[in-house]
Amino acid sequence: MNSGVPTFLTPSYAGDVDRFALLRESMARCGITMPHVVVVPPGDASHFEATVLHADGLSLMTTDQVLPTPVEEARQRGLVRWRRRLPWNRGQRSLSGWRVQQLTKLLGDAAGLDRWVCLDSDAFFVRRIDAEEFLDPAGRLHLQEFRHRWVGREVLTAHERAADLLGLSPLTADPSCTYTGLLIPFDAEVIRDLRHHLETRHADHWYRSFFASGATEYACYGLYARHIDRLQMVSPVDRTWSFLSYEPPGPDFGDKLRELRDDQGLRVAMVHSQLEVDAERYRDALRRLWDGDGATRA
Repeated sequence: MNSGVPTFLTPSYAGDVDRFALLRESMARCGITMPHVVVVPPGDASHFEATVLHADGLSLMTTDQVLPTPVEEARQRGLVRWRRRLPWNRGQRSLSGWRVQQLTKLLGDAAGLDRWVCLDSDAFFVRRIDAEEFLDPAGRLHLQEFRHRWVGREVLTAHERAADLLGLSPLTADPSCTYTGLLIPFDAEVIRDLRHHLETRHADHWYRSFFASGATEYACYGLYARHIDRLQMVSPVDRTWSFLSYEPPGPDFGDKLRELRDDQGLRVAMVHSQLEVDAERYRDALRRLWDGDGATRA
């Protein structure tokens, strides 16, 4: 079993640099000192260097340092339409940035990590969180489960595809327990066993079967850890300390976050980047929340 302090792992890109800066500000304002690695495309690294330079515990890596070479090449093919149309690229797989970020989360060990907590660029903290809160009393990393929660069709579809990819029956992969959310811890030993399982089952590179399946990283990891690895290395928990906003923040956004934090123990929230809402639109509400009544309290 791995030991040691979990590290936040954030795949990002230039389009999310303002959201990432807000995430880092939220960590500072909430007194969060966990180490943090951000992985970005090589051409985007310069956008993040100022943030990294002025942040303790934050390291910057690029996708070519983490991704397998064929995946990095496919990522580059997917950047611009004309490149995909080149004769030597026709018929070659190209990858969206979203899928590349999913794969990056499954490769934290390639970034030198034994334990990591997946943290998206468009998330932000409203209260302090410490590394020990991702561990059980015996030091095992938590497996974050979401039991008997309402989830959208997209999450359920990814859950079904992950079960099929792993070779689990629909009955075994109970959809009343899902694994998609914020602050999802990953253990490197479980990840390596998962990748080996996929290569053995599909007789191909694990990332090829993963991409072809349409499954997501969280569903694959969670279903594997619970039903195939049988919780040998992780300890399941069901926590309600996150909030995902799928609608633009309104005038009462800060009040809503304060209520969730004070009444339900909210730690982290997200305004989904797919909404294309500028971080400046809700930055002031967050700063009033942090300034008003002590976000750093445990």
